[in-house]
Parts: sequence; C-alpha cells; structure tokens
Amino acid sequence: MLSKMRSHFRLLPLAAAVVALALTAFVFAAPAGAKVMRIGSGVADVGTLDPHFATNFGEYPIVKAMFNGLVDLPPGTVDMERIQPDLAERWEVNEDGTVWTFYLRQGVQWHHGYGEFTAEDVVFSFNRMKSEEVGSPWRSEVANIKEVRAVDPYTVEIELHAADPFTLLRLVGYHSGFIVSKKAVEELGEEYRFRPIGTGPFMIEEYNPRQSVVLAANKDYFKGAPKLDGLVFLFMPDTATRELALRTREIDAADGNAEQIWVDRMRSQGLIVDTVGPGNGYFLQYNMTMPPFDNLLVRQALSYAINRQDVVEFLGPALARELKSPVPMGYFGHTTEGIETYDYDPQRARQLLAEAGYPNGFTFDIYMSEASSYLPFAQIFQAHWRAIGVTMNLNIVDHASYHALVRENRNGVILYNATRLPIADVYLSQFYHSDAIVGKPTAITNFSHLGDVVASVDHLIEEARFEHNAERQRELYAEAQRIIMEVAAAMPYAQRYSTMARQPYVDLGYELIGPNHFDNLFEHYIYNENTDLIGR
Repeated sequence: MLSKMRSHFRLLPLAAAVVALALTAFVFAAPAGAKVMRIGSGVADVGTLDPHFATNFGEYPIVKAMFNGLVDLPPGTVDMERIQPDLAERWEVNEDGTVWTFYLRQGVQWHHGYGEFTAEDVVFSFNRMKSEEVGSPWRSEVANIKEVRAVDPYTVEIELHAADPFTLLRLVGYHSGFIVSKKAVEELGEEYRFRPIGTGPFMIEEYNPRQSVVLAANKDYFKGAPKLDGLVFLFMPDTATRELALRTREIDAADGNAEQIWVDRMRSQGLIVDTVGPGNGYFLQYNMTMPPFDNLLVRQALSYAINRQDVVEFLGPALARELKSPVPMGYFGHTTEGIETYDYDPQRARQLLAEAGYPNGFTFDIYMSEASSYLPFAQIFQAHWRAIGVTMNLNIVDHASYHALVRENRNGVILYNATRLPIADVYLSQFYHSDAIVGKPTAITNFSHLGDVVASVDHLIEEARFEHNAERQRELYAEAQRIIMEVAAAMPYAQRYSTMARQPYVDLGYELIGPNHFDNLFEHYIYNENTDLIGR
C-alpha cells in the first residue's frame, strides 16, 4: 500500500550538505514494482485540499487529480468550444438559456467507501459554494446560479438569474465546478481540509505537513482504473532542490522556474520543458486602507517607478510579456485602449512623491512569499523603489503563510499572480468587486479595498455578467479596467507562461496547448493505452 511510503531524513551537520539534505528528505520508498509518479511542487506546504477553498498554485494539481466537475475541458486545452461530459453524461438548456438540465452518470462511487455520487451531492456542492457563511473564495463564479434542484437521483436542474454564454465554462472541474460529497463534508467537518473525498482517478492516502501529499489510484474510477498506482507531490519550494532531484531522477516532473536561463539549462540536460499560455497574470495591489497607500499620488508614484521590462528580461522574453491591464491578454474582455498604463517614468515618480508630501521617500515593511514566483519580483521592485527613495523591507515567509497573512490585511503592497477561467468577469469579480474585499464574509482576493475606499466597478462587472451582446460586454469590461488603473488600485506588470519540466520518459501523448499541465499529464496516464508510463 502507498500508506507504507515514508520520507527519510538524515541530519547532516555541514552547511555544504544543505542541498543534499533537502533532496534526501524527499526520497520515498515505493512498494516494489509500483508505478508511482513523483512530482516536485514549488511550495513549502498546502493550506487545504478542499477544492472549494484551494487557491495556492501547489494545491490545484493535487485537487484536480481527486475531483471531477459536471463537465470538463479536453486534455491539453482551454477550448471553450469543446467542453465535454464528466460527471454529467449529457445536458440540455431551455429556450431562454436560464435553466440547464444535467443527466448524471450512474454508479459513480465516492472515494473510501462514501457511497454513490447522486444529484444530492451536486445540489449540496453548489449551495456550499454559494454560501457566504461557508466563504469559498470561488463563489463569485457561481453568483449567477439562482437555484439548484435535484429532479431525481440522477437529474439536476440549475436555474440562473440570467442567461450566461459562459455557463458551461463556469461548471468545468476547476475552482467553482468541483463536486464534493455531501456525506463526507458533513461527517468529517474540519478534517475534510486534508481528508478530501472525491470521485477522481486518485484519492488521498497521506498528507505529511511541509513534506508531501500521497495519492493512491482509485481502481474503481468511472472512466477506468488509472495506469499509475499513485502520485506523490513533494514540497520543494527551492528551485535548486527541484532541479537536482530532476537531474538525479529522484522525481519525474516538477514545477518549472519560468526564467529563460533555467529553461535553457534544463533542456541542455536532456529534460523536457513545456511552456503554455496564456499563463499567469502578475500584478500588485495597493492596500488603500493603509497609509501612505491611501494616497493616490503615492500609488501612482510607485507604479511609475516600476520597469516592467526588467521583469520580462528576468523571466526571459520567450516566456513573458509586459502586462498593462488588470485583465490578462488572451482573456475575453482584455484591453489597454484608453487605459493609464503607468509606463516606466522614474522622474515622474519622484515628482509625484514630492507632491504627496514625501520628497525624501518613506520606508515600509511587508510579508513576502519565499516562492520563486513571488520573491524575485518583490526584490526587483525593492530596487526600483529604492531608486526613488522608497525602502520596502521584506519579511519572508512560506507560501501558505503568505496567503493567510495577506488575507488578514497585513500588507500595504500585495504581490499576486493567478490563472483563472479565460474571461474578464472571473478576474474582475475576484480581484476588484467590493464583495471580494478581504476581511468581509464574502472575501476573495480584493486586497486593494476598491469599491469601499474609492470608486467602484461593481455595477460594470454585474451588468457585463448578464449582457448577451459581446461588443457591449467588452465595453463594460474596458470601462472597469480604465477605472481600476485610473485610481491606481493595482499595477499589472507581467504575463508569464506556465512551465513544467519532465523526464524524457514522461510522455504527454498530445500537444499541450492550455495551462494546468499536471492535470493534463494525469489525464493522459488514465486514458492513453500506448504509453510506457514510468520507465526508470
């Protein structure tokens, strides 16, 4: 059984052995003959494995391996035109687009003996997702759902407040679309965070804090038993440790470091590096409730002092582009037309600081994640702001702690990067609607407090959400982006392709077009009959 896997630590006293020690801590002894895939995850830990709360980029691939939605995207793509059945075998919609009827698969079993999946679980999942009291960070994605009804054990009706052309996309197995077991959530309570019960190809076996998550194959998976016996996600926040583990074949795949020099080095060593877009949007938000960031001139000064090209050069021009809008490129509704983009102008930054009453600058402290997708950019901004007299001190913490702290309103400047469903509504709702402000019962990821402190784009987001005319939708999204940048609530600075490194014997079996590559990798192992799965 995979439960017999344990990590082995050797306490080496010499500083020169630090990397060796880190690697040794991640070596697992799999049962003889077991086909277990080891993935190096670029985080120090996870905060939850409950799919309705998982936000950390290290949490998503684990959750995706365990859970399903009513529908899903084809492996390797984010093609909205090719959404396919998953827990629902088929569906239909009424004439005005407000009632969707889903016909569920029969006989699908929940992990660890929790019984058969039924319409009751679907109703429970969406009601849980919508609940302000429960407080899921993804509830804005299902805000248009008026009611979910179980017609019979295998038929569900989802009634919307208004027709939405993106309804199916919001119901895929991603964030708000994951279906959970009513019985398991109610029985396990708080334990469900790390004892999740899904219907997916893999199921939880062990969670070892700050070490690993071990998943076992679900031999009763409704699409067929996985060809892998298990997955082991090893927490490796240090890039050098992941790289060494790849080179020595202690792991089969790993989160990438999206820097050109790293990609080139990995490929020169015979490893395969996949890069996919549209990728993550990188931005910072200013907490407008905290001095001096409550001053518009200060926020504008800090934004003008940022040289986006330095970030692009750091990541590598083949992997990143400058981002100048709150909605990433490639998302429906993105625009930069008529928007203040805060192009690099340090002289203007100094002038604005002086006008704000800080001719000699100021000093402030923030918490910052140790993750390679966060810390280097904070250090770049440190240098940018130092040049105009502003000193930012970094208190470095693990990634899970960073997520917790910024949601407690601890930072005046919050760095964040994210990939969402590729429509402007999701980004705008989660980061700029006033309901999403951190500290509220409805909180998601609005760290700037836009909507409560200054301006509001709520009405634009809500009108666009139910607008059937695509051109009018784009106009509403454009106005929301213009306001966000005008009040300097945020400073978008880069858009980076996602990267994953893998061994030559790890074969995807199809062209990788869209993001969430670990998910696609697992899907391949489930369905592709012609691949030699693990060939050490």
